[in-house]
Amino acid sequence: MKNPFFRKTIFLWQVPAVAGGKPTEIVDWLKNAGYEGVIVKVADGPWAYKPPVIGWSENLSAPLVSALRARGIAVMGYGFLYGANATGEADIAITQVNRYGLDGYVFDVEGQFDGRSNAEANAYAVMSRFRKSCPVTPAAFCSWALWRSPRSGATWHPLPVARAYMQFCDVGMPMVYWGGETVADALYWLTNSLAQWRQFTDKPIVPAGRAYIGDGGTPKADALRAFEQTAREIGLPGITWWSMQHAKALPEIWAQLADMAGFAASDPTPDTVSLDLWARLIDEWARTVGYNGPSVR
Repeated sequence: MKNPFFRKTIFLWQVPAVAGGKPTEIVDWLKNAGYEGVIVKVADGPWAYKPPVIGWSENLSAPLVSALRARGIAVMGYGFLYGANATGEADIAITQVNRYGLDGYVFDVEGQFDGRSNAEANAYAVMSRFRKSCPVTPAAFCSWALWRSPRSGATWHPLPVARAYMQFCDVGMPMVYWGGETVADALYWLTNSLAQWRQFTDKPIVPAGRAYIGDGGTPKADALRAFEQTAREIGLPGITWWSMQHAKALPEIWAQLADMAGFAASDPTPDTVSLDLWARLIDEWARTVGYNGPSVR
């Protein structure tokens, strides 16, 4: 069975912000843009996620799931974790996976979680409990693009938390929301992110690219295209983007995303991975932290 994250996907944060939440219109937008899967927010901490819209209940609904499945679009859920209630955060993930028959689940882990003194223990608690009930559900760990400064090597975020999650998750999903607007900015972040994630996991990586205004500028179509093309050349099995409601508000960006092809029907094999390109990218990253040895040729 194909891993549901090995596709062209996009995050859907607040369902009512896209086409008023109408399932058929949301699905039409996704299908016409060539998306093979969507990652919908279904949990916030230990609770089911409800967007801040008057009259709206839970973000994801059975009619939307049915409409997506009817058009062949994989349905994944994601939860934002805080770490204040590890048991509750695991339980809501389990509940939502079973309730909607989700194809996969993403654990969104940022500063609210990993800033706690017991974050590593919480990570093990969440994931061990989740895996007891959902042993084969494809899971992704979505977190920082960079764990250390690419220039000084100073630690920015706790690697033990990342290692704990990746013991249980099938896919790493770095949030490669590059600062700046240029092709060089996008590729610098992608290169450094992949090199840093490879320091703590050898599992597949599906990067989340930036399709929103913020974090240092406005996304440009040529930067998105270069990001996507380079990810394919390296042999990454899929790409996702943050997020649908933001990208749809930027016509040039939505058009660029729609122009991108889907991913192959089968899982990647070692023969599809460009080892020479991997070596060159890692070499380039190493030079940013002081390596002065011979270049990869």
